[in-house]
Amino acid sequence: MTNKCFAYVHLNRQKGVVTTSGIAFEEFLAGLERKPANLLIIDSICAHWEIPRHRELGLEHVRFEEIERYIPDVDANFFWVDFQNEADLDRVTKQELAELLYFGHKVEPLNQFQIASLRNRYAYYSHDDNWFVRIYMENPDDYRAVVAYKLVKELKGRKRTMPPPPDEILDRLMSMFEQGAVINFEEACFAEGYAGVHIYPIGEHQDMDAIHNRLDLFRTSCAGENLGYETRGKRWRFY
Repeated sequence: MTNKCFAYVHLNRQKGVVTTSGIAFEEFLAGLERKPANLLIIDSICAHWEIPRHRELGLEHVRFEEIERYIPDVDANFFWVDFQNEADLDRVTKQELAELLYFGHKVEPLNQFQIASLRNRYAYYSHDDNWFVRIYMENPDDYRAVVAYKLVKELKGRKRTMPPPPDEILDRLMSMFEQGAVINFEEACFAEGYAGVHIYPIGEHQDMDAIHNRLDLFRTSCAGENLGYETRGKRWRFY
């Protein structure tokens, strides 16, 4: 199942977790400023991927610059953590491997998501690519760049250029995401010199079907705020 109608984001700063729906793996990588050097694949049903498997860990791994060829096949369950170089894989202890496998099974860390030997910044789990995504991040504010990328991608249209939202806009968005919010791209407004979306406060959810159901209610109300880009003034603003 693929979600292309909205982007839901909930940010838990205390746990360093971002839960999303509607932002795909490809978009996450494209928007991220601090790219992962390598991915260690903990869980994937893409059995036909011909990528190296670490002999001791029994897990596949791929360099970041090679991941693009596999993106079209990302579906169902997909879980990875990043690591700095292949030598790090040889340093993973039995306890750390057990924690990784537990993480892959439960989609939550046994202790903490960062594995000392791997020096990872991220632990990324998705189901049906963008339908349900949970990302553990060393610095959750890194997700700001992903949100900026998604907004520009969806609203740019035929415009030659569109700058990313400035810090004050992203600060406000991230504050809204701490409560859980939806960016409604399905009913985005495109007019001469303007492109904008409505953002609904919707709370924390793990069930994406529930978001669809609640979104229908919010669309008939005046809740939320409008965010748009004005071409003439070359600025982003809330309304």
